[in-house]
Amino acid sequence: MACLEVTKKKVSVLMASGVMLMASASGVQAEQVLTAPILVVGASMANGDLPLNDQMQGVWGGLNVGRGSYLDLGKALIKDPRLPGFVINEGVAGASTVAHRDCSLSAGTVCSDVKWISFDQQFDRALSRVRNFAQPGTYNADYVVITHGNDCMHSNNYDVPEVQTTPCTAVEMNEYIDRLIALGRRALSVGITPIYTSYPPASALDFERYRPFYWFIDSGSWQALSELHRLRIESELVGAVYLDVWEGFEHNGDGLHPNSKTARKAAERIAQYVINNP
Repeated sequence: MACLEVTKKKVSVLMASGVMLMASASGVQAEQVLTAPILVVGASMANGDLPLNDQMQGVWGGLNVGRGSYLDLGKALIKDPRLPGFVINEGVAGASTVAHRDCSLSAGTVCSDVKWISFDQQFDRALSRVRNFAQPGTYNADYVVITHGNDCMHSNNYDVPEVQTTPCTAVEMNEYIDRLIALGRRALSVGITPIYTSYPPASALDFERYRPFYWFIDSGSWQALSELHRLRIESELVGAVYLDVWEGFEHNGDGLHPNSKTARKAAERIAQYVINNP
């Protein structure tokens, strides 16, 4: 009887905090499932779909990473059995923290009208999906996952033809992190905890595969940006969460994006965190 009372008490506490326990024929299981959706913003780690406009024109024709055979982090979160599958994913492959056009045409000498939206615009869209009409300014979400952007990664990331661009300076790298931190502050201001995901380790990537860009970040700069990303977010953004989700990273053969096993492990690490911190 004492055991039953303790179980009942635990269930009521978890339900009150927005977490429910999964039930089975043998009773209540230990696994917890969130009842609120998780928001996701970012680039191709978050969502493998390139932008496509109303006229069905898009970067590389709106191609998906892996031509659709790619498990991005958003889909991996949906598939995690400990979560309810409620994911609002507004990420866009190739996106950065600033809005910009595709400027890769004619060997990088021309920009098209196809556009990427910024991370802030992605967050605006995600918020619009979960706003509470009865309580303006509140939202049915506790967490937003923010993956790293394409900022400073390659030449098709600016609103000018690729041939007019150069790799980021230290100042430009810091300006990119400034924008990510500002986004996290926006999330915190509306009661949503930002979860920033780490960069994959440079040693696990193959940078030579991305030479079709006018320039692509090198291994040393990637590692430096990764460290700057982690250090500044951890030190400057109280209330945010920084997770190293890419430990043991393996790419899917393209040199950059995670294979399905790696994406599932990353989602598991995020799921475990949110379950432990309802």
